[in-house]
Amino acid sequence: MGNVKELSVDDKGRLQLSKDIRKKLGIKGRGKVKVIVEDQEVIITAPMPREEFIEYMNGFIKGGKPPVDPLSLKKIWGQPKR
Repeated sequence: MGNVKELSVDDKGRLQLSKDIRKKLGIKGRGKVKVIVEDQEVIITAPMPREEFIEYMNGFIKGGKPPVDPLSLKKIWGQPKR
């Protein structure tokens, strides 16, 4: 488990990530993160960059029509509309 930090939650339920955490996740300005909730744990990760996702998915579809609408994949991975 890496570096553990304790963060405060404000009265609206928001966390403020410190500059060093945002830098480590590659968040600039008002960026997005992925939040995974497992039992009593919350895991915050950087979303997969679009180019990395495309490379990862390369070869999954061998031909014909994709089984999943590409726009729904975009929503799953939290990529901004371009």
